[in-house]
Amino acid sequence: ADVRRDVAKAYGELLRAELEANAETDDARREAVRTADNLERRIEESYPFHPELIDLMYQRWGSLPSYQRTRGALQFLATVTHALWTSQAERTAQPLIGPGDVDLSDEATRATFFEQVGEASQYTAVVEADFLNSDAGTRVVDERVGREAPALERLRVGTRVATAIALLSFGAREGDERGALEQEVIAASLAPGLDGNVLRSALADLRSETLLYLHYTGRRYRFEPTPNLNKLIVTEQDKFEAHEVLSVVRRNLEGALGGDRGHREIVLWPADSSQI
Repeated sequence: ADVRRDVAKAYGELLRAELEANAETDDARREAVRTADNLERRIEESYPFHPELIDLMYQRWGSLPSYQRTRGALQFLATVTHALWTSQAERTAQPLIGPGDVDLSDEATRATFFEQVGEASQYTAVVEADFLNSDAGTRVVDERVGREAPALERLRVGTRVATAIALLSFGAREGDERGALEQEVIAASLAPGLDGNVLRSALADLRSETLLYLHYTGRRYRFEPTPNLNKLIVTEQDKFEAHEVLSVVRRNLEGALGGDRGHREIVLWPADSSQI
């Protein structure tokens, strides 16, 4: 009971600090306190699972025809917990199991996840490209954050944020569009050692540079089986070999710099430094 209260208080303080940092009015600051207090109460009830994980299963996935509320929820939580327990040495364990802690690299977890949301056929390639491949965007962001702040390396910040988005991509609360707002992604990803600024930075990296199937529409983040602009660029790049690109660059330079340029002598593609 003491551990449960300590964990609830720690996460409540994290959320309170995040909300107060972005509050612009006294009312917003008071609401931040109320929201954080509510989170503390709910964590004591849902421990060791984060309330955000419970909510998304019932409030979002519950709208999906493939989702089996009681049996499906228990099966998913059991599989997630087993995978995290057996891979403790590979990552920093968190006091709560939240959306970002779900290990999509674990085959059983992945299969159960797809079974619950009914999307195995369409989203297998999405998870492989953005989570599992050696050059997956989530791993790129994990490594980048780790280089900038070594203490965060084992927290796998990029993977954590992207996993939260993946789970929030299916179903929707009544009256809402599918996907998650930035503040929902942050709230689902906060954990001891991770503040909102780190998470927002990782989210910006995931959105702008690396992920191939992450979409940002109507201020909401979600994964789709259709590629985004990053994927289209990569596909076009793969059509050309390095020597083909170099040939085009050389031809354009020769056209722009060659010919009669008065008294200047221009040496294109010098063989060695003595010609420069």
